[in-house]
Amino acid sequence: MDFFKQIILSTFAAIAVGSVLFCGTVQARHKEDAKNTVEKTREYSIKANSQTSDEKAKYSAASFKSQIDKMTAWPVKRIDKEGTLIFSDSPETVYQDGILYEDTVSGKGRLYYYHVNGTDEDKKVVVMLTNESRTNAADFHITRSAQAGPSADYLYVGKTSQLRYFGYQTSRDVLIDKKSSQILENRTNRMVIKKDELVCGIYDFETAAPVKITVMMLPMDADPYAFIKTAPVLLKDESRLRGTFQNMDRVLQGERRYNPEKDGAVYFTVADDKDDAYLTGIDATDGSTVKNYGNYGVLYYLNMPTGGMGKVHYYLQPLGGVYAGAMTAQINNNVSVNVLPTPSERAFFGENQRQAYYADLGIYKIRDNVLFQYSPPGASNLPVNIILAPEE
Repeated sequence: MDFFKQIILSTFAAIAVGSVLFCGTVQARHKEDAKNTVEKTREYSIKANSQTSDEKAKYSAASFKSQIDKMTAWPVKRIDKEGTLIFSDSPETVYQDGILYEDTVSGKGRLYYYHVNGTDEDKKVVVMLTNESRTNAADFHITRSAQAGPSADYLYVGKTSQLRYFGYQTSRDVLIDKKSSQILENRTNRMVIKKDELVCGIYDFETAAPVKITVMMLPMDADPYAFIKTAPVLLKDESRLRGTFQNMDRVLQGERRYNPEKDGAVYFTVADDKDDAYLTGIDATDGSTVKNYGNYGVLYYLNMPTGGMGKVHYYLQPLGGVYAGAMTAQINNNVSVNVLPTPSERAFFGENQRQAYYADLGIYKIRDNVLFQYSPPGASNLPVNIILAPEE
């Protein structure tokens, strides 16, 4: 997480942000000071460190701010892709044992759960997979996964889950016999969640046969296989952030080629429910229509065609408040990807609403085909801007 270097742009004027905080109930627990506004890549840091003159540093800061002040919205087209998102985040803080969410799914899917133990007793959150077929076994194939927590540091959990999700992966299979259940992740059956601690899990999967996914909170000494047979389905909380949503992936692609020399600094917004609409779905436990405020669990593929001369510098700008996450950059269809913590050397940023913050996503050649993967991190506030700017 420490491969980016920080440069303090002391000449930045405070920029007012009028965005809505979609996760305002989650408070930062790191208690850091707002010291940094821009994160720089190692490549840029080496260049900057060779320029010891304060005048040069001030010029760089002023030049960047001038670009940002003039940046314009960039047109992008949004393409929703296949797959089913099972989202379990309500009740977010759980005050009794029971089923938090469940639904039956087949094909390509993603499970995203995010829950806090609100009781005074130690608990565990376990996901059960149930094959209701009377004749055939089910193969639940997991292609990518991450689990973070338990911890009372919610931003740490949100960021760590993304770093693990975007990191190195090996696939695995959970075989479920006919008319039987299996625990998705066996270690969660032994994982102690204390009061006010959060757990988060993200699982991409494929299954040819229908499989019921059940997310439960239960006592540490309870047998999940017995508990699931009698456990009640808990009511949603006021946020109503749970449900089954179609189109779990979304492509954001520039409608025309970005030319840094001609176009200057530009931006597009992710997860604002205006330019980038939130998914609507169904709460399978009661049949009600629900909206995924923030598009949590949605995986975005960001691709901006470029042309002309020079290089392009990409940034992420949080608009809603405190933010801590990660994303990836893939260059020219390379098998390997770069995991980019956002921010890199701080645990989080965005805590001062009068300050503008920018996480550096790297400098890329104009002929490079750069594909970013992004997903809204749990415990963080939205929306965000993705900024493209000329690199001098």
